[in-house]
Amino acid sequence: MREYPANVHQDHEDHQGPPDVEGVTPDVQSIHRRLIAEGRLWRSRLPATQRLLERTQRLTMSRALASPDTPQQITRRLAPTGGRRAPQSSVNGLQKGSRAMVTTPMTSRMRSLWAGIAAIAVVALLAVVFYTLAGSRGRLGPASAPSPTAQTHGTWQTIASLPFSPAPQGPAIAPSDPHTVYEATLAPVTLRRTTDQGAHWTELRVPGDTSNLEGFQVFVSPLNAKMVFVTLTSPLPPKSQASACPTIMASQAPTEALTIRGSNAASLAGRLTLSGSIPCSLQYYSSDGGASWTQLILPIRAALVDPDRTLAVHPTQILSAQGSRLYAAAGCGPQCSGPSDDIVTSADGGAHWAVADHEIRAAGHYVCGFSAAPSSGDAFAITATQSCGNESAPPIYLWRSRDAGAHWTKVGQLPANGWLGMAVVSQPSGQPLLYIHLPQVTVQSHMNAMTDGPTHLLVSADGGATWTAAPMSGIAGPAESSSGPLCVLSNGMVIEYFGASTTAPLYGWRLGETTWRMVAPPLKGDVRQLLVMRQGESDELLALTSGEKGVTIQLYLP
Repeated sequence: MREYPANVHQDHEDHQGPPDVEGVTPDVQSIHRRLIAEGRLWRSRLPATQRLLERTQRLTMSRALASPDTPQQITRRLAPTGGRRAPQSSVNGLQKGSRAMVTTPMTSRMRSLWAGIAAIAVVALLAVVFYTLAGSRGRLGPASAPSPTAQTHGTWQTIASLPFSPAPQGPAIAPSDPHTVYEATLAPVTLRRTTDQGAHWTELRVPGDTSNLEGFQVFVSPLNAKMVFVTLTSPLPPKSQASACPTIMASQAPTEALTIRGSNAASLAGRLTLSGSIPCSLQYYSSDGGASWTQLILPIRAALVDPDRTLAVHPTQILSAQGSRLYAAAGCGPQCSGPSDDIVTSADGGAHWAVADHEIRAAGHYVCGFSAAPSSGDAFAITATQSCGNESAPPIYLWRSRDAGAHWTKVGQLPANGWLGMAVVSQPSGQPLLYIHLPQVTVQSHMNAMTDGPTHLLVSADGGATWTAAPMSGIAGPAESSSGPLCVLSNGMVIEYFGASTTAPLYGWRLGETTWRMVAPPLKGDVRQLLVMRQGESDELLALTSGEKGVTIQLYLP
């Protein structure tokens, strides 16, 4: 749910006494003053539109109390939703009391009683509105995110108000509020944000030195739409301020002062003559939607990167959440590839990070990929004893942590030597389900061969001790996957596509089912990101795709 700014400003007349209350009995005046006083507190936390409606409501009430000869209707209009208005309601008892209040003391007391009841009723109605709004603001996450636009079931729809052409360095959708999108462009260097699906944009200041950029990236926390990160990558000569760059690896530095864990390249670095340029990435974060920035400092020489950036399709985004904790891969930057990445976690929303794979590194393993359960403290990592992505296709292993990376246990060797992403599904009781797409790579003299298909998506319900293969049935057309798990639906179903992304439907499967089923028709473009939002009883898919006309955002509701 989008957050609204607090309305701390009060109109001048709000500070004055109750307007036009002459002739009203003291008990009603007292209720009226209390309503105004308590209304100030509510208005300080209501949206601007709601405050104006409530203000109109209060003035209508005041005039009804102050004008005994003119019957007034008390009209309650809720904030407009979809262009509709709530029906009007008339407090008939107040009107009848108003006509008779000048006749006898008894009817005067009845007038006061009706007016008091009406005032209390308005208080109750405003309280309902306030608590409804407050409750909706507290629900964060894709499961409760509002739909960015009206939907037609069964077809992908492009959000026309969010075109990106030519393709920017990357629009970034906020998973906790898909109305919020950030856009970064490199030529010229610009950064902007929309919080209303592209109807209005706010230009943001770009932090750091932008005079010599070769890469500009923006990404958002899945926990908070206002927690945004940018990565600025510049080319540096190998011997020019290499020690000052937080992402320069030891193998690229001209001195042995910089070291890289698990590598013998540091000892060679001081004896090699280096040329060309090195991509140096600096990162900044903002907790207020880009209004102010702070440089991000990691505990190791690295930057937050996409853990699957070497795959044909990136099935994950840079940051993933486990409850209130964030996970990320820390590597040499978005435009370089080292022997592996580290796993880092943040417990304060992304401002500070800690390394979470000490035991894996100490055992001489490289981290090639990882995934964490959305709840609990379970996390899994795919590792190798040689550099990740080695052409010799060495064996790969599975490690498990039950305490968010503080401690790790080696589960064993995986049943294949290739991988196309992984996903962890939390279960209400018992262990999480671990899905990994594991093709088999065969080393050949000229080009390695890969055996792949739907049955190479494996799932384990016991932490990786045993595995169950997905079925072959249900897939129409090519059976090779280039995506791996793209996302997980609310019922635990894992989504993949097979063949080319522009011609292949999205298929889903989960443990216990005997066939794949089509979840959505083919997308218009190559998938760059796929998010799941809960809309009523259905899962709505939000896809970021790229094609000949640039980058688009598409929606699908089954």
